[in-house]
Amino acid sequence: MDFRKTLVIIAALSLLAGVVFPCTAQEMEDLPVDEAPMPAEPQIEASFERARIITIEDKSEVLPTEEGERVEAYKEIGVEMLSGKHKGEQTFFKDSPSTNPFGMEFDIGNKVLLYVEDAGEAGWTVSIDSMYRVPQLLWLIFLFFLFLIVLGGLRKGLKTILSLVVAVVLIFKVIVPMVLAGQSALFVTFIIAAAVSVITLLLVGGRNKKSFAAILGTVGGVIIAFIFSYIFSESAHLIGLSTEEGRLLAANNPNIDPRGIFLSGILIGALGAAMDVAIGVASAVHEVREASSESGFKKLFSSGINVGRDVIGTMSNTLIFAYVGAALPTILLFQGLGQSWLKFLNFNFIADEVVRSIGGSIGMIAVIPLTALFAAYFYHARAGKSERIRQSGGVVRKIIDKK
Repeated sequence: MDFRKTLVIIAALSLLAGVVFPCTAQEMEDLPVDEAPMPAEPQIEASFERARIITIEDKSEVLPTEEGERVEAYKEIGVEMLSGKHKGEQTFFKDSPSTNPFGMEFDIGNKVLLYVEDAGEAGWTVSIDSMYRVPQLLWLIFLFFLFLIVLGGLRKGLKTILSLVVAVVLIFKVIVPMVLAGQSALFVTFIIAAAVSVITLLLVGGRNKKSFAAILGTVGGVIIAFIFSYIFSESAHLIGLSTEEGRLLAANNPNIDPRGIFLSGILIGALGAAMDVAIGVASAVHEVREASSESGFKKLFSSGINVGRDVIGTMSNTLIFAYVGAALPTILLFQGLGQSWLKFLNFNFIADEVVRSIGGSIGMIAVIPLTALFAAYFYHARAGKSERIRQSGGVVRKIIDKK
């Protein structure tokens, strides 16, 4: 009897071991093995900082080669940091393609913009991005504002500066954030372009019929520029990805329409020239009306058209020359290689510039008759109203005389 009990107990224990031990073995396999912890990679903080060049020394180093050794001469550049967490510190580095990729020449005392990679306790490295040009650019802007005030008068100059500042703020604080947030680039740009034209022309020209005519002519011309640019970009299969920047923007922001960005650039590019032509035509109609109060609609309209014709050639050249100037290095490179001009014109980025410049010029030309039409209507309506008042006054005087 005891033997039977012993067998049963052994069988039960064997069965229990068959169930428990495999599970335990699997759990043991799943347990993490004690290993030496991998060292954490240092977090690198990248930034652009200002620095001043304090030393430039000629040095040399011996480098091993297959034939033996060779001596290589190089320059060691020392800089003092002028901004950032390392401000006041000095660092020295070899002038090489990795630290000076554009091969710029420096003098002691030059200020440069450095690309700094800071790995904390592991150290920090620098490479030269460019010369530090901000002070020179600020001086140029100051001289531009000074010319506006001296030649345009204090009041007019300050109004022009204010309108320019407002336009820049609207572009960088409204258009750019809204487009990056996924809003329609075309819709946002058109609204801001209309707002810029209203603000600029009211500030510069004052609140009068001349400014209102110029505003309507500018907006109409910009709309026509958009229509022509859209039609021909569609027919030429231009999608706004002809430049590296456009492709990078589209890759990083899939919610942005590249063609919308392309057409928005046309609107912004044509806006300044359109306002210039519009205010010139409206001012001419205003002066004709002031010189001859009896001028009718036809004469006022013809005066605006005649003034506009004088500026068509120069203003069209302004837009085209601006875009050609931006593409001049490419034109020279292509001509130097002796390539086909047919191939050149068929490049995506060249086709973009052609549509951009011609479309903007068409819109600018359309500003002339539109502004002349609105200005002639406004001033003719004013003249008709004045004549009716004058005639009414004469009738009243005759009635009084008879009495």
